Amino acid sequence: MADEWGFEKVGLGYRCWADDINTEFRLTHIKRSSREGLSGEIKVSTSLAGVKTNKGVLHVSRMNIMSATTRSSLAKMLAARAPGHDLDWQHGLETMCQEVILAEQEGESFDEVGHEPRTPIRDQFLVEPLLLKNRPGMIFGPGGVGKSLIALTCGISVAAGREIIPGIIPHLKGPVLYLDWETTGPVINDRIQAIAAGHGFPAPKILYRRCIKPLADDAEKLSEVVAERKVVMVIVDSAAYAMGTSGEYGDANESVLRMHEGLRIMGATALIVDHVNKAEQRAKPGTATPYGSAYKTNAVRISWEIRKAPDNGNGLHINMYHAKSNDTAQMQPIGLTLDWDENVIRFRQTPIVDETPVEEEEGPRSIRAVILELVADGATINKADIARYLGRENDETTKEAIRKAVWRLDRAKRITVDDLGNIREGGTIKVFQTLLGGRGDDVP
Repeated sequence: MADEWGFEKVGLGYRCWADDINTEFRLTHIKRSSREGLSGEIKVSTSLAGVKTNKGVLHVSRMNIMSATTRSSLAKMLAARAPGHDLDWQHGLETMCQEVILAEQEGESFDEVGHEPRTPIRDQFLVEPLLLKNRPGMIFGPGGVGKSLIALTCGISVAAGREIIPGIIPHLKGPVLYLDWETTGPVINDRIQAIAAGHGFPAPKILYRRCIKPLADDAEKLSEVVAERKVVMVIVDSAAYAMGTSGEYGDANESVLRMHEGLRIMGATALIVDHVNKAEQRAKPGTATPYGSAYKTNAVRISWEIRKAPDNGNGLHINMYHAKSNDTAQMQPIGLTLDWDENVIRFRQTPIVDETPVEEEEGPRSIRAVILELVADGATINKADIARYLGRENDETTKEAIRKAVWRLDRAKRITVDDLGNIREGGTIKVFQTLLGGRGDDVP
């Protein structure tokens, strides 16, 4: 008979256990409703001799935590499932339910701030200068520039407790979780081995999960894993898939907010990998923004833009530009060169390489042609993207010409313009003419 039951919060759920009878209650997916009050999913696990279980699980169900009748009924059922053991199941369930109710009523703790000494800038970073402790960060850029590789290497630095990319320094050693919507476990494994081989140290273990559902839908399970494994860093690769489609949550802004809500629930420092659209690839170095909603930029505390520099015949060269930080001064660009073969990946810090401007096509292109080019690969753009692509974001004449070109192409059903002004290829959506401006010919 268990006299003492332990209790603790694990992620968003709770654990109640008795070591002397090798039995544990897990309560997860807790919800509050006007009809039932608090309810949750309970899992009872045990290794009691002679008790039939399914891989150690004695019982799983949803229960009303507030109901004394439910607790009594469940205690009787558990006693019947464990014949020959004189156990006070009622006491265990009462302990768990009372502690959960009190914890949920208490909510998050209150702290007094403002009287402590200032945190030194160096101690604010998990991975200096890319990622601040306990705050989400982002690296973004076009495809094929090494975003995922740099994020993974930052994770390896934290897991191994060592500097791998010169000048990019981990200030904490601990477990790392890689959430992957883009590739596979064997690919990530091979990259870890190649990076470790390239820098001469044994490859550390990184917790990996191949993801399908949006991050917000998995936040409870992930928070449990983060708490149990004491994960200090989570890599999200990449934001577009982790957010899910806007149709699932209403609009793109809500998708971003739900992803960040999930990250906050998980509790570990997150490094998010994201993309840019075709227009942003042509933007001046250091001025691009992540693809899609402005909330992506607003929600992170620090972000870095990654661009591939012109080939200098000596490895893949990358320029990194500090795009945003809420809590630090503007930092200098970083130049990196990657030496990459089948079995070895090695990083070297090198000077920033001047990025050769993209050569313009012979003869002027019409704004109409630019719009159709930008949406040809299925991207979603807006009028600001078009102006930035043309290098005329401050030219009011160009902005007016863009409005007229968009109006004509929408009338011809060459593009779709939704009621927020987002432009896609093809379409039938009707919008208010006042949103786009009047008729007119587009101009070079």
